Amino acid sequence: MLAMQAIFPFSLLMLQPATSLKLNVTAISARAGSSTLECWQMDQPFNTSSQPGTAGTAQAPLGSVSSLAYSILPSNFDGGIHNAPQNQWVVFLAGLAYITLPDDNTTSAYVTGGQFGLIFVADTKKISKRGHRTQYPGHHRDRCLADSDVGRPSP
Repeated sequence: MLAMQAIFPFSLLMLQPATSLKLNVTAISARAGSSTLECWQMDQPFNTSSQPGTAGTAQAPLGSVSSLAYSILPSNFDGGIHNAPQNQWVVFLAGLAYITLPDDNTTSAYVTGGQFGLIFVADTKKISKRGHRTQYPGHHRDRCLADSDVGRPSP
């Protein structure tokens, strides 16, 4: 029991600074009709969960999910140049995505699946004429979750 008492206060100290942290995400947006790659920091900081099963841990609210799809992409798949169908969160669970912009050949991003695989995509046809290109250059299948029809978060 003594060991548990020593660990518990330490874990509280570790969580407190996390609640002042804000989530940073890669975002595909647009300016002047062309898609852009940006780094966004969310306005709302992490909070402490009160949900059973995760109570006491740090969480960042991302909004409501209206529709969720799980995709399996073959190795070396090329998604081509496309616009986001609507504002959406995409979580790359495994694999590697390479994102380029047809109107800016100097900007690109590699997004690895896993803990850094969260991106927000907002380059819809309303704000971007050509969209972006997503390629999956890995030797294994990529897996991702995509939510659709979400409001634009506040970076």
